[in-house]
Amino acid sequence: MKYMYTLCLLSICCIGFSQIITTKLVENKGFTISAAPYDSTRNFLEDDVGHYIGQMLFLKGKSESLRDFGYMDFYKEYQVDDLYKFSNVYKGNKAECKYHTPYNAIAQRYFRVLSVIKHPRASSDSYLYGTKYFFHLEDRDNKDNMYFQYDSKYDLSFPFLVVGFVDKQQKELPGKKFIFAYDTLKDSNDISTGKKVTNTPQDVWTCTEFIIDDKDFAPTMIIKNSLGETTHIPYDTVFGKIRKYNGKKAYTLQEANNYNKKFGAKSWDKILDGNVLIGFTEEMVKMSWGGNQKILIIHHMEINGCIAVSISILIMAN
Repeated sequence: MKYMYTLCLLSICCIGFSQIITTKLVENKGFTISAAPYDSTRNFLEDDVGHYIGQMLFLKGKSESLRDFGYMDFYKEYQVDDLYKFSNVYKGNKAECKYHTPYNAIAQRYFRVLSVIKHPRASSDSYLYGTKYFFHLEDRDNKDNMYFQYDSKYDLSFPFLVVGFVDKQQKELPGKKFIFAYDTLKDSNDISTGKKVTNTPQDVWTCTEFIIDDKDFAPTMIIKNSLGETTHIPYDTVFGKIRKYNGKKAYTLQEANNYNKKFGAKSWDKILDGNVLIGFTEEMVKMSWGGNQKILIIHHMEINGCIAVSISILIMAN
């Protein structure tokens, strides 16, 4: 939602891994999603769920403080009158974890996606179930079958890493160069020395490795600058939804060069530093301050030798 308030002032004086092809499965009546090729460039696919069919998923572990809660949304069957009753929870154990699958029962295991099924109630209640699907999964090792309830709206509720996605990033990201806004790395420390890293406007950072961190199991890039300082940054900060929510603060070297040419070196440095100048466009201010901020857009024009100044205040909110 946007609210705009405009204040006009008149000054009296002048101021101057290669693509994987999967096979289409036989559809269950009305609900089964068709398989589609998966190019391994995204881990969370929102509504493009057909690309998951045939893929191997790795169930991420959890930090110790969260393990007592187990995993939500794993069921024995999906077409039951009371889907969420305890007896339908996959490997449910009331003594260990009420209504959730116990952590040790499935953590860090691999599952093949056999099919994807639209929630049976989606057509009758799209508001509650329109974004929900069931993944028919098979445990790679013990061949157990179960169903995982997937919601295309919430990436944080997706507890898996697609093996093809991880493989592709590990092959393609090392050697790629990036430029980061100052505040993206302002609290980052050098992995070796523990000291704050140096990040001045237009410093070039090179990805040296793509890893899954062993604490939060988050995809992570190891990056190094021209001074030899090495730190890490979440993959989602560079390519994922963190960037979408907070405003783009990470750029490939090609993107950065294009913006430098578009805005000019002085303005581009200001954007990377989180500052604004009179004359900045709305796009430039959003890039500098992020998308969910209170933004001032300052316009000015000359009228009969004097400067008319218009200040527009944009309040950006989700």
